[in-house]
Amino acid sequence: YLPGRTRLHFMMHGEMLLRTGVMKSRYTLSEFLDVARLQTLQDNFSQSMMIALVVVDETGAPVTSPSGFSDFCLRARAHPNRATYCYQSDNAGGRAAMLAGKPVVYRCCCGFVEFAVPIMINGHYLGAFIAGQVNVEKEKEQTIPYILHNRPVMPDNPWPIDRNHTTPRMPYQRLESTARTLLQVASYLVEQAWTNTVQRELHQKERELSEALHKRIEI
Repeated sequence: YLPGRTRLHFMMHGEMLLRTGVMKSRYTLSEFLDVARLQTLQDNFSQSMMIALVVVDETGAPVTSPSGFSDFCLRARAHPNRATYCYQSDNAGGRAAMLAGKPVVYRCCCGFVEFAVPIMINGHYLGAFIAGQVNVEKEKEQTIPYILHNRPVMPDNPWPIDRNHTTPRMPYQRLESTARTLLQVASYLVEQAWTNTVQRELHQKERELSEALHKRIEI
């Protein structure tokens, strides 16, 4: 993180630029964050934590390629009609996390245990990390709600979901810890991106003022 005074300095300048209309007040995730670097971070996090992971935008559409996904989920998302339910589930999970302001654990449209971590800047929702596709303790799993319609939803499914034998198991406490860690990562990424954006916009404004001043002097 940046030192406290430096961080406060850029936050104040950023707010000033927003108020004066110099900076955009709304960004898309791909405008605000480097998607290529996000993909690398996602791949490494997924492999080290042994958990499925993808980043989605504010509509639930993926902006990165999935990491650590099960064969079932990859096949489901490759089918246009079935992928719609996956994206709806991701979108609902991300927005639930946005409203909560923290990670939210739920069961997806196929019954897998997942969590969503919101990616936000200045109260604006950019998207979310969607992670999971795991089993937790049976008694705990029964208390976790489905994110859509409170039941599994995957019509015309040609592939059996054998979650007991093929889905990775993870203690619920570890799942929560992983979600909190990812929230810290997301906060750091947004803070760094915001600082870089403010610096870029300040330099642009200074350049425009300098050019305007030179024109006045020439006149």
